[in-house]
Amino acid sequence: MSLFEDLQKVEPLHSELRKYLRTTVIGRMVHHPFCVDYIPDLERCNLINRRYEQKKKMAEDFLKDKKWENFVFIHDRPYRLDGLLKICNEVDRKTLSELTASVWTDAEGLSINKKVWKMLFARCSQPDLMDESEKEKFAALPETVTVYRGIDTKKNVHGLSWTTEKSVAIWFANRFRKKGQDAWLIEGQVKRSKIIAFLEQREESEVICLSKDVRNKKESIVPERK
Repeated sequence: MSLFEDLQKVEPLHSELRKYLRTTVIGRMVHHPFCVDYIPDLERCNLINRRYEQKKKMAEDFLKDKKWENFVFIHDRPYRLDGLLKICNEVDRKTLSELTASVWTDAEGLSINKKVWKMLFARCSQPDLMDESEKEKFAALPETVTVYRGIDTKKNVHGLSWTTEKSVAIWFANRFRKKGQDAWLIEGQVKRSKIIAFLEQREESEVICLSKDVRNKKESIVPERK
């Protein structure tokens, strides 16, 4: 059967997916841990149903075989943290640390689950959160590190994600900023001993630390992009 024929085949949305339907400003979507997608026609869902069934079976197999990374990352991106939480009591500390760093680096909207991330980082081994290059850069940091955080809402002042690069923080401040909206650059200092991890996988010179450990904070308005 061709892709076109698959798309035209009449097959209602899988019953297990129906309760995950959402109506958004950009259309109807299914938001399931194994399937986040648009649903233009509830009666022609053959491809979505097959993908869901395949991923569900694969997840069951990965869990049975203790293929922890595969299990976590078969979840669609918004649900990989949920996948990690399902196995966090089944894995050793090194594996938990490596997976936590990977899921953190892959995730968006980190402030939404700040309490969960703090719990996970508290259970991790700092060296295992970083690769060898990151460990070297972390070791080379001064005892007191100047860090920056860019935000477009004051609700995100106390986040875990900072950077040693001012330009990176400014980019984040402007990332989702709307015309006429204020955005802020927060600058402060943190002791290297208080840093949870230094991550470079996204080339953001990211410093993970508790906001309470960032001292001498000062805010400034980020000029609006022209």
